[in-house]
Amino acid sequence: MLVIVAAVSVGPPAAATEIAAPVRAGDPVYRELRLADLLGLLDGPLHDRSPLSRKEFFRLLYPLAEGVGLDTGLAPVPADPRRGITPSVARRLTRLRDWINPWDVFWGKDLYPVTFGFNPLRDITLTGSDVRGGRVAPEYRNYGEDHTEGVSLLRDGALFIEGDHLALASEWRLRFDRRAVTYRPLVLSLRTGWRNLRLTLGREPLAWGPERHGGLLISTNARPLDQVRIESESPFALPGLEGLGVFTASAFLGKLDDPGRSDAQSPWLSGMRLTYAPARWLVLGAERTTMLGGGGHDFAITPRSVANVLLGRDENRAAGEGDGNDTDQKATVDWSLYLWPVFRSVPVLDGGRLYGRYGGEDSPQEGPLPSATGHTYGIELVLRGVLLRAEASNVRDDRNLWYWHRVYTDGYTYRGRVLGHPMGGDSRGEAYVMEAPLGTWGVVTASMERMEHGFHAEPGVPPDAAVPPVSHGVQDAFSLGVEKFLGDHAGFLRIEGRALRTWGDRERLDPLEEWGVGVSWRR
Repeated sequence: MLVIVAAVSVGPPAAATEIAAPVRAGDPVYRELRLADLLGLLDGPLHDRSPLSRKEFFRLLYPLAEGVGLDTGLAPVPADPRRGITPSVARRLTRLRDWINPWDVFWGKDLYPVTFGFNPLRDITLTGSDVRGGRVAPEYRNYGEDHTEGVSLLRDGALFIEGDHLALASEWRLRFDRRAVTYRPLVLSLRTGWRNLRLTLGREPLAWGPERHGGLLISTNARPLDQVRIESESPFALPGLEGLGVFTASAFLGKLDDPGRSDAQSPWLSGMRLTYAPARWLVLGAERTTMLGGGGHDFAITPRSVANVLLGRDENRAAGEGDGNDTDQKATVDWSLYLWPVFRSVPVLDGGRLYGRYGGEDSPQEGPLPSATGHTYGIELVLRGVLLRAEASNVRDDRNLWYWHRVYTDGYTYRGRVLGHPMGGDSRGEAYVMEAPLGTWGVVTASMERMEHGFHAEPGVPPDAAVPPVSHGVQDAFSLGVEKFLGDHAGFLRIEGRALRTWGDRERLDPLEEWGVGVSWRR
């Protein structure tokens, strides 16, 4: 932690007023930002971490800020097919840039001692589902939401205030369905900082890693965490070594306030992420999370227990082994290789990315390498404004150890949802996505995702008495959506149809089918 604090404090001086509110991880505007990233249009590559602050959004988008001025406003992003900016892409990027900064003209905050925004009806989503029998169908990567039979209405509101030394952010969700009316704060946080260092206290969702369908360690699949987080706001170079590239660093400590756990109630979760970009076309990352403590499993802080956590020793041992301070640890390394430097000279292809991740789960092992591993590989291509993506993740192993721990037998979860990839343990998943422009007035999206579970429970595989098997099954999800842009900023009206089906071992897995339609409106 001290190394991270020292590192992120190195950076360009910033005025005290430049403490900015976050753009919530999982917000739809990240889709447009990632499109610009794939085309190499931003002020440096994304480092696969969110939330980003509004100020960091401004910095990344500044190359697209032509005609900046209090009198002239912001000129539309011009089309430039040589850089992959088709008319449809130009419209999408103009709307994103103007939404993230519609008034203060790319952080002219010397004229505005306090910046604020308030929208009590920012997002409204009306959903209809035919899932029967009082059951629920999961809605992945949406802060722990699900679909129930009948009609449900979600209303999201947002407020931020940015002033000297501090920024306050609040986002909330009201849900109306046949079961109840519920209220949940998605974001409620206070930010402060010095130079390039930022300190966040409160609740914010996190998404780390290069994946687009759920990071192996941290994603928006579960509810947002209450946490304290310290991080670099912008990438930084080491003094005297500027030519080596730039880094980012983040670390958090959060409380899994989950009294419904049957293993250890309300444990702690800590995480760290470090990225390094030696060039604009390559980003390398390393990440680690640790679950520890909780009701009935107190963690005793001693020199040995701290050293074991830092070195990953004595993890997931059988009862009576080790020092008794067992923790649930995972670590990964990842990479993103951008293709726009090559594709700009290739007809039709404008940009893209190859990416991957390799990780290890704490498990009894001999030697330095983990015995339970996870993998993700993906490719994204942009062809004249059309985005194509294929991604595959795999956490299979011969003992069903990924996301499992002998102490935390409820798994790597928060209020019933996996904190990492939604497929869960002993699984593999794949996803295919297409986003195509509808002229300059909208976009159409189509996706297919498959998750297959329970390889350890397949016939012919000997069971492990220490680890309960996951029921073997397959889940397919399809969606087709049409989105109409509204106004000059990032508003839209979206209609989406979806279908979900789960089947498999009928003795242990109850089949589930859902057909649904949703209408979303963002102001």
